[in-house]
Amino acid sequence: MKKYHRFKLRTDRLDENGTCPVIMVITKNRKRQFISLKISVRPEYWDSDNERLIILGNCSDKTEKAENQKRKEVNAKIDDYANRAMVIEYEYERENNTHWTPSQYKEKIKRQPAKGKVEPFLIEHIQTLKETHRYGTANTFYCLHRKLLKFSPDLCNLSFNDVDVNYVERFNQWMEQDGVTSNTREGHIKRLRAIYNRAIKNGQAYKENYPFGRDGFQVYALHRETEKRYLPTEFLEKLKNKKSNNPQNEYARLLFLFSYYCYGMSFKDMAVLKKSNVITYNSGEYIVYKRLKTQDRKSYPISIKITDNIRETLKAITDYKKPIEDYLLPVVTKHKDNFSTLSRHVNVLLAAHNKFLNRLADEFDIKMKLTSYVARHTAAMQLQENHIPEHVISQMLGHKKLETTKIYLDSLDTSVIDEAVKVL
Repeated sequence: MKKYHRFKLRTDRLDENGTCPVIMVITKNRKRQFISLKISVRPEYWDSDNERLIILGNCSDKTEKAENQKRKEVNAKIDDYANRAMVIEYEYERENNTHWTPSQYKEKIKRQPAKGKVEPFLIEHIQTLKETHRYGTANTFYCLHRKLLKFSPDLCNLSFNDVDVNYVERFNQWMEQDGVTSNTREGHIKRLRAIYNRAIKNGQAYKENYPFGRDGFQVYALHRETEKRYLPTEFLEKLKNKKSNNPQNEYARLLFLFSYYCYGMSFKDMAVLKKSNVITYNSGEYIVYKRLKTQDRKSYPISIKITDNIRETLKAITDYKKPIEDYLLPVVTKHKDNFSTLSRHVNVLLAAHNKFLNRLADEFDIKMKLTSYVARHTAAMQLQENHIPEHVISQMLGHKKLETTKIYLDSLDTSVIDEAVKVL
């Protein structure tokens, strides 16, 4: 969805207090309308890329805390205008209305209800995820939006106050009747919960009406155990020691092993690795990268020492196909001008990679579904079976929370249970 609004600091209107007004700019076909937000801020506090005030981290001083709170309140007001703008733009697109003018938009936004609507808040969150290149996560929230639209045709009028325990239960029952599996329903409702939490944080919803938690809808009750996602040792050894007769299957095997040896590096992270990600330290060469999925200020780089297995697998991959430009691996096949088109390109390549992994599984008589994600789970399980502490595994996988790692490790090999039962 195209975005027609932005927030701008009028630095040409500096007042005697050293502050400048923040305005909303609506642009279409080179025509513009301006809306005063009745907010003035100091230029050094303004982040022009994010179109919000800069929020300080780790404030200990009372003055700084008070200042931070003021900035959060200003950002919440800007968020409110952004939510109202997004729902207007979505309505124009849904109605296929291309004849509106910026002045009509301005009048409409003035009449738009100020707070508490679910749909504009959800739409803006999806837009933010896209702008920060988190396309996979954006797609999951887009799927939630589609589900909510089917369940609530009047979604545009739904407020967070309407989303109570009864609403969530009816939404869950409707999805179940529609044939949605329990774990998929869990995912949708988790994302609805995440949106509600963000709305509370941004002043769009009230804690008192929270439909989740101890006395609310129990999301965890929907979880069902799934089939194992890691390779048993016998199948892993096949992949390590046996080559495929099919060139495409063999290429898929090598990429799978590279991921496995690199602590279960995801396919998308592998695809965008550059030669500059290889760094030499005193103790040897390392691949140093940040996961695309968690690239923010709180995430830390992952350092992978290049072992003989990694070096040999990398050589075999690049002997099969030469990388383009300065990529480390020959996954990306075409030059892309921006990350958005690159991400879509990699998604297509991932689908093809999983297809060849399935063919490889058939060829090697591996009795389970083989995907790129299996390499990640297999690496985690192998580390655990070799008594590597969970907090170390969590760091190697690049997880922000230890709880995420525990999910990877909670399905122990049945042989562990088989051995334990002998003591009874």
